[in-house]
Amino acid sequence: MSSRNGGLKTAIQEQWIKPWEFQISREEALYDMRAARFSRGGLLAFIRSLTRWFGHRPAWREAGRKWQALLAGKSLDEQLWDVRPPRGMIARPAVRDWALQTLERAGYDPRVMLAEWEIFWRRKGL
Repeated sequence: MSSRNGGLKTAIQEQWIKPWEFQISREEALYDMRAARFSRGGLLAFIRSLTRWFGHRPAWREAGRKWQALLAGKSLDEQLWDVRPPRGMIARPAVRDWALQTLERAGYDPRVMLAEWEIFWRRKGL
C-alpha cells in the first residue's frame, strides 16, 4: 500500500471499492480526464466557463452546500470515498483543493491519490 513515500497510503482501501457501483472502466475514466484537460484550453473553454458560471451559479452553490452538509461528521476516509462530490464540480479548483488537502490529512500521498480520487468518482458516474 505504501512505498518510498514516507509511509503514505498510495491506494484506496478495499472497503471503499465496490466494483458493481462503477459505471465505466478505469481506461474510460482516464480518457475522459485527458479529454477534459484538452478541452479546458483556449477560447472555447473560456466561453464554456462563462456560460456555466452565469447559467448554473445558484445550482452550483446549492450543490456545494449540500455536499458540505453531507461531509460533516464523517471520517476523512468517508469524506473522500463515501460522499459523492457534486456532479459537474469535480474539476473545479475549490473541490480539487479540498480533495488534495483531505488526502494529505488522511495520510495519502496526494501526488498519486488526487488522480485516483478523480478516477474513482468518474467511474461512479460523475
